[in-house]
Amino acid sequence: MLDFLLKAYLKNKKITQVQMWLGLVKRNSAAEFQWVDGTSPESFTNWSRGEPNNSNGKELCTEMLVTGRYTLKKWNDVRCDTTSYKAITICERLIRDGE
Repeated sequence: MLDFLLKAYLKNKKITQVQMWLGLVKRNSAAEFQWVDGTSPESFTNWSRGEPNNSNGKELCTEMLVTGRYTLKKWNDVRCDTTSYKAITICERLIRDGE
């Protein structure tokens, strides 16, 4: 389903690369990655080979590239203030009974 939605998004926007911000961050360069709610991703990680590498000690956010030189659906650490491509955000929302 995710593949279908991403392909439709790319086609609609007439772009070839998208970064998805995953909400996985480090509070500082010495910290461990945590989800924005403060929990650890210890039960699941999906880093590209050689990642996270914290290039220049400034890569504190995490992206997942849809296309490009990184393996699709794999994570890459990236500077929080830099995006090379069109960025979209993956969000989590609690669903209540009846919604």
